[in-house]
Amino acid sequence: MADKEFANAANDELGRPEREPSSADLAWPADPSVDEAAESWLIRIQSPSFCQNEEQAFFQWLEASPANQAAYLRAEALWHSLGHSTELNERLEPYPLETRSSPPQKKGRAWKPWLAFATAATVAALALLPGWGALQGQQMQTGKGEQLQLSLSDGSRIQLNTQSTMQIDLRENYRLLELEQGEAYFDIAHDPDRPLIVKTQGAYVRVLGTRFNVYSDQERTQVTVVEGKVDVSTDKEFSELRQRDYQSKRVLTANEQVQLRYLDSNTWLDDVLGNTPASKRGEVVTVNSDDVLAWQRGEAIYNGSSLNKVIQDLNRYYNGEIRLQDESLGERTLVAALRLDDKDAALSTLANSLSLEVVELANGETLLKTQRK
Repeated sequence: MADKEFANAANDELGRPEREPSSADLAWPADPSVDEAAESWLIRIQSPSFCQNEEQAFFQWLEASPANQAAYLRAEALWHSLGHSTELNERLEPYPLETRSSPPQKKGRAWKPWLAFATAATVAALALLPGWGALQGQQMQTGKGEQLQLSLSDGSRIQLNTQSTMQIDLRENYRLLELEQGEAYFDIAHDPDRPLIVKTQGAYVRVLGTRFNVYSDQERTQVTVVEGKVDVSTDKEFSELRQRDYQSKRVLTANEQVQLRYLDSNTWLDDVLGNTPASKRGEVVTVNSDDVLAWQRGEAIYNGSSLNKVIQDLNRYYNGEIRLQDESLGERTLVAALRLDDKDAALSTLANSLSLEVVELANGETLLKTQRK
């Protein structure tokens, strides 16, 4: 399948909750024990307590066998047809679900559609991409509200957040991931013979084996380290950074974050051997990396962020632009946790926290204005 076709296919899976498995998905013969394991994983994913370690274990199970992948797709298809079938209801009776009629989205347990829908795309990736080499020159992309997880043969894992685009260039002596826009979480396997570098519009992130998060837009690059060490460079050439014996002088460690804002003179060379664009490097600050990674749990956590920043973030996830009636409101600050899978709940929290009124406009936009006294 061509690069663009594969990316589009993955995106289609992420955005289509009523997805039915194809004949290829179900080609592997059913095994009751495997089907039971798949159903257990499907239910566990919906739990609010589903954690990152469990997520990694799930994708390891998924990657272990094409039979596991087919079983999961069968379970997912049954889940989405619960309104027309009692088979899965009966088989899932032991699980303490608050509802089995359909996956809850606004009330009850927090359903994780960003993960459940992503798994179908991951199954496709596992089936089509047997190793790093198969990803040569691939572009991975997500639309608004979508997420995509990649499980790679060397043990590395990447999760793309909403509205993100990443190019993958893998060679015998280095691994280059270009995050053109958006946000991604990287859990990178150590390989001293193949340094891994993430390229954004404003920086290179050089790493051998670690976990970190990168956000990049037209104004800035933000790098947050969860575990291990990374080097964030704005003045180095790629040819230097990819050397095995490269010595870093500016290292970020766990729970440290740095932001780089692009200068007006910023130009970006298509040739990866060129320099990164001119950027102003901010001070390294200490953060709670769990808060930064809250998007993986379907949340956004703010601790003193401006309303302008909050609305900019939310508009990456929801259809129908959210805007302010009065620009001066944008300077107000917010301390809150917002739901990314429930626009109404997020807007309600905003309104209650800042005494705002939410007005739904006929064109689909949402207007926030000062609450009437």
